[in-house]
Amino acid sequence: MNQFLGDGFMALVRGAYHARRAVEAALGSVQSLAEFNRPRQRLGLALLRARIGISTGSVFLGNVGTYYKMDFTAVGTTTNLAARLQSEAEPDFPCLSRTTYEQVHEYVVCKDTTPRPVMLKGLGAHEVWDVVGARG
Repeated sequence: MNQFLGDGFMALVRGAYHARRAVEAALGSVQSLAEFNRPRQRLGLALLRARIGISTGSVFLGNVGTYYKMDFTAVGTTTNLAARLQSEAEPDFPCLSRTTYEQVHEYVVCKDTTPRPVMLKGLGAHEVWDVVGARG
């Protein structure tokens, strides 16, 4: 996990099979939330829902800030796309960019309604894929 962003967080996945590991982590988060929500549902309490956006690509990775406040983070179009995908994601279904989908399509099951077109603020029209689960 790289940083907290209000009511969410940004996680970076680097190295071999990074896209696949990112999707596996997202599906693990969805499963953990489902387990967390089971007793809440029985008690009639509000459920905690997650919206997850995953984008794969190049980023600027390094220290960003000033002498008084410095963060090690990633910035660039890829992180902006992930943030926009997160806002378009349906709760409990990780939303993938085309570059991520192309790297993981053999390992995931997506909704029948995907790809679906979305208009992303500042980035224009994109096709996205909603992940239901892992294959096998």
